[in-house]
Amino acid sequence: MKKPLLILLLTTLAIVCHSQTIKIVENSRLAKIIARINHQKPYAITIGKTIFVSCKKEEFLGTPWWVKHEFRHVEQYEKEGVFRFLSLYLFYVVFHHKSENPFEKDAEDAEYSKD
Repeated sequence: MKKPLLILLLTTLAIVCHSQTIKIVENSRLAKIIARINHQKPYAITIGKTIFVSCKKEEFLGTPWWVKHEFRHVEQYEKEGVFRFLSLYLFYVVFHHKSENPFEKDAEDAEYSKD
């Protein structure tokens, strides 16, 4: 029951968050809710060019691997388009394990890049 609601919420936010510049929303209620559901802390979720973090912006920006990970998701949105990315990403969330999600694999690889 949680997944359909999450899909609807993310689709709605994707429409709202589509912008030309990357934005970081600190202490995001959305990020905190999803962190609680996933038993993770701190947490970030990227939708379009908006990165919602459950902590202060400075904490996020002070963690290079985390910044690289979320910025890779921004690049993935740009490449695939918001709706295609969300559709594919959510397909993997619903029907596969996180380790089988090519978007997450790519973002995790970006964490170790020298860029």
